[in-house]
Amino acid sequence: LTTTERIETRSWVDVNPADGQAITGISSFYGDSTFSDASKGGVVVVFKEYSIYVLDARNRIVEQLDTQGLGCTYPRSIVSSSKGILFANNAGVYRLLPGSFRIEYVSSFIERYWENEVSSEDRESAVGFSDTNQQVYVLGHKTNGDARPTKALAYAYNKEGNTPGAWSLYTNYPALTWNFIDTISYFGDSQGNVFKLRDSNTSTDYRDDDQPIVAEIRLRPLHFGDSSIRKYLSSVFVHLRNTKSTTGTKVYLATDLSNNFKELDKFEANIDDVLNGIEDRGQPRVISLRFSTNKSKFQYLQNKIVNDIKDEGLELTMLEYRLAGLNSAGTTEAARTTKK
Repeated sequence: LTTTERIETRSWVDVNPADGQAITGISSFYGDSTFSDASKGGVVVVFKEYSIYVLDARNRIVEQLDTQGLGCTYPRSIVSSSKGILFANNAGVYRLLPGSFRIEYVSSFIERYWENEVSSEDRESAVGFSDTNQQVYVLGHKTNGDARPTKALAYAYNKEGNTPGAWSLYTNYPALTWNFIDTISYFGDSQGNVFKLRDSNTSTDYRDDDQPIVAEIRLRPLHFGDSSIRKYLSSVFVHLRNTKSTTGTKVYLATDLSNNFKELDKFEANIDDVLNGIEDRGQPRVISLRFSTNKSKFQYLQNKIVNDIKDEGLELTMLEYRLAGLNSAGTTEAARTTKK
């Protein structure tokens, strides 16, 4: 006969098994502990589908955060960064802040894209990565109908003030796994290929082999503080960082939430052409251009800037508008939309 002996171990911790939820991922950061009897120390964050728990690894204490049913449903999206832990669920991308353990919603600028384009059927294929050199969170993902990941959303968490940072959409990114060595970012695809992000600090950074990389900056629609009245727009001022002469940058304008963007004046900006006799001689750091808009009237205004020329970069620093507020005349009257 054999006897059994109960052996006490401290190598595991139960994280509320009674809630019936699977653990989708864990991460860690160091910061102020949520526990009154602990100082700064190791804290492990445990993500489940509809809840988040904090584990004080030193004292083996588990506490559930008040997330209103929010958890992580994209297991490989969890990434620890210098600004907190970023993760994704069905509603978008969130961040858990160190110290306060408060959750912030950071994907308000891409809500429509997330709802309509990001596939929720194969959540395991969405892979997150933090480029600590650029301070960017990148989430490779499938779009609806794709057999494998082809795009990536990039969140610049280093460009934050009182509002969420900027989002970019990268195409031709078949990333299934990421790694970061020194200052170089690598990703691998489903075919066994390994790629690195080109960062040679030369004009060839703006090409894909012998083809140009199309860059598009699409700004959100603006109502300039009052969406109920129309505005009169006389001109748009575009300020570009002068990294190199440009011949292929185009500026477009759309009004009233239309997808029909109209190109504004064509232009070429060469280093020797931008001197206006006022600034000091030498290479200006910013090129400022004024575009006529044919006296557009609108309630909402939206711009996009596109460059599709090989070896040309595009760095937008600022847009400014010359406009005046009108009144509600010209806005469709609700009573006139039905037949009496």
